[in-house]
Amino acid sequence: MERKIETENEKLLGWRKRAVRLWGNLALALVALFISLGITEVAIRILAPQQLILKRPDIWAGVDVLGWGHRPNINTTINTGERTVSIFTDHEGCRVAKSGRTPADRRVLVLGDSFMEALAVEYEQSVPGLLEQHLATALGQPISVRNTGVGQWDPNQYLLQLHKSLLGESFDAVVVSIFLGNDIVSQRIDQYPIRTPNEVHRFRFPISLDKGEIINAVLYPINDALEVSSHLFTLFKTRFQVVLMRAGLSVIYVPTHYRVGQEEAPAWGVTAEICKDIAALGTEHGIPTFFFLIPQSWQVDDEVFGRYLAGLELDPVTINRGLPNRALAAAMGEHDLNFVDVTAELKQASAEGRKMYGMVDEHLSPGGHAVVAETIRGRVTDLVREDKDPMPGVTSETVRR
Repeated sequence: MERKIETENEKLLGWRKRAVRLWGNLALALVALFISLGITEVAIRILAPQQLILKRPDIWAGVDVLGWGHRPNINTTINTGERTVSIFTDHEGCRVAKSGRTPADRRVLVLGDSFMEALAVEYEQSVPGLLEQHLATALGQPISVRNTGVGQWDPNQYLLQLHKSLLGESFDAVVVSIFLGNDIVSQRIDQYPIRTPNEVHRFRFPISLDKGEIINAVLYPINDALEVSSHLFTLFKTRFQVVLMRAGLSVIYVPTHYRVGQEEAPAWGVTAEICKDIAALGTEHGIPTFFFLIPQSWQVDDEVFGRYLAGLELDPVTINRGLPNRALAAAMGEHDLNFVDVTAELKQASAEGRKMYGMVDEHLSPGGHAVVAETIRGRVTDLVREDKDPMPGVTSETVRR
């Protein structure tokens, strides 16, 4: 009996020793892994530093009717993944240069979303900043560009902002940026609830084992924490974008209106009707209005489009990259709106090897802003010249694009 107890004790002791060794080896492996990751992180910071993403909800605030907008009198910096950029706003929340709002009797109002907000470039490199410089030179006098662009806004908010801006000032022209990625709207909205546009995922225990719940409760919070602190993680996300798409950890998607079969979707008409109302409101105040269409990065760059197809496992025959350009142009043409599509110019510059969009932040790069500004500056200059009549409506060349 005693021998049997001793045997059982020996077995138990053996299991304990093996468990201790197992946990010890696991601990050593984890320590080695963390040391390796730490060394790799340091090496990347020295040899191939990445641009970290900074989530800065302090730049935006909830706003009546519009939903959200810039805080006034901002003096800060931000990094959306490409470079550290200075951000300044005036007392109305419009983005301006470090020197502040340009004092001038002539004024141009710019309406748009994150492509005009342009947080990936300095203000002087953005379309509004470049227009301000060009117009002053072309007209031989200072001109002030009011850049009201705010990330995640859509044409409904452009119209609401125009109403607001016209309460306090008059303008020589209204220039409206329409992003073909998410500015195609299917309904009119007359008022937005107050909120902030920045979503920061907080870690929590998942309430189920559903894939979406695991992603939202655990993986997204980890992602949010790492993308603001780790150069290694940023490099990983850039290099393994396809893997992240398939895992559901990327916000990249192809909007419905790029799908084959959406040619007659009501959204084209709804969006064009809102643009018509923007132009009509300008006309009521004696102000000409000009629109320009900005494409998504993968409409311009075939390599980026290939990554989208692979990452989202899409059949290319189901995607019509040029559909929004043609369908929206046709709808806007029915209202005789004054606009141009800058896709051809961006594609030409991209084919020449120039980077039109960022690598991490897929908004326009400094080169992309320069091409867009160069494309539209003559049209805008004509609008604000006192000796020029308002420009005629859309041309057949514009529709063709």
